[in-house]
Amino acid sequence: MGNVPPAEAIDRLGRFREGFNIRQRKQELYSSGEMLFKLPVTEYPEIGVTGKELSLTENVRFFFFILIFCPLHPPPISFVLC
Repeated sequence: MGNVPPAEAIDRLGRFREGFNIRQRKQELYSSGEMLFKLPVTEYPEIGVTGKELSLTENVRFFFFILIFCPLHPPPISFVLC
C-alpha cells in the first residue's frame, strides 16, 4: 500500500473517517435498542480500537501537514498538542 500521494491519502483518510462515524452511530443505536428491550448489549471492542487508531493517524496527518505546508510559520507547540 505504498507510494500513495499525500492528497489521495488525506482523501482516503477522510472517507474512512466518514464511514467509521456512520458505523459508530449505528453501533450506539443498536446498543440503545438492546438496552431498551432488556437484551444483552453486544460489545464491539474493535470499534474502540479502530477509533483510537484513526485518531492517532489523523494526528500524524496533522503533523505532516504542518511540516510540509507550513514550515516557515509552525503553530506554537501548545496548539499542536491540544
